[in-house]
Amino acid sequence: MANTQKIAGVDSYVLYAKETEYGTPIATTDSNWSYIQSFSPSIKNNMISTRGFVGSGEDARAVSKFSPGELDISWTMDLIPNDFSFLEYVLGAVSTAEAVHTFTTADRPSSFTMTNNINNDTTDRVETYSGNVVNAMTLKAAVGEALSVNMSGVSNLISYDSTLQSAVANDTLDIWTFQHGSLNIDGAVSNIIDSVELTVSNNWEVKYGLGSRLVQTAIPKARDIGLKFTVKYLDDTLYAQLLGAATPAAAGGPTPVVSSVLTFTNGAKSLTITVSNGVIEEFNETNNLNDLITEDFTLNAKGIGIVWDNS
Repeated sequence: MANTQKIAGVDSYVLYAKETEYGTPIATTDSNWSYIQSFSPSIKNNMISTRGFVGSGEDARAVSKFSPGELDISWTMDLIPNDFSFLEYVLGAVSTAEAVHTFTTADRPSSFTMTNNINNDTTDRVETYSGNVVNAMTLKAAVGEALSVNMSGVSNLISYDSTLQSAVANDTLDIWTFQHGSLNIDGAVSNIIDSVELTVSNNWEVKYGLGSRLVQTAIPKARDIGLKFTVKYLDDTLYAQLLGAATPAAAGGPTPVVSSVLTFTNGAKSLTITVSNGVIEEFNETNNLNDLITEDFTLNAKGIGIVWDNS
């Protein structure tokens, strides 16, 4: 039987497992990623093009030689989560007491191996990505939608073969939707919220060295934490924190936001995200005829902690 075209998610599945040593691939038998909506890997050879003065019968405008450059591997993934174990790779550390998982920041989050398994008719393909680290994550909740996550990452190596890893069933836990969420800014519950986005960027930088076009190691650079939310205008509470005073002073600044708490509750289960020591970086206001006035706030923060209670 000849191979035929395959449908993502029907004839394929993505698995992952934590590595004990960066870049050393292991069998991905542990877990899937909840409800994956898309997985998009990218591989770039960064070929070096060489040209030179023409010789006999040569075209000086054409490339004379191609030489392989750095092998660059990256990926993006969109998912609707019902299992938040992946947050360990975003923040860096996790402690578990029965069904309560507490995620905190660490200097160097762990790496993981990831496989994209394509079940074909004759010859299967298993793409094994090793040394994966999460470069950035955006968690989003909006009216009329399920809670969703976008992640982007980099890998140190790709290999492939035809031996499928055993599939792992999706967890049967419920997902969260917009109706399960609430946002609290310094103790005050925000007005009607259209959407909220939490972004954590680890800004990983891969390192190459003489003698190899492959990634040798990766280091996380500065961590950035952002919280963006869209609300219907009600009063001046957030606006006052943005400006710091009714009339900003030459030596003044915005009023610090001590704590922003984004909570999702579904029965006995909950996800509590606490963003601490922040300031409102940006504000945009929308005034459309015959519609509610809308305000967009973007907050930058120093700290973050997440508690997933899966009771």
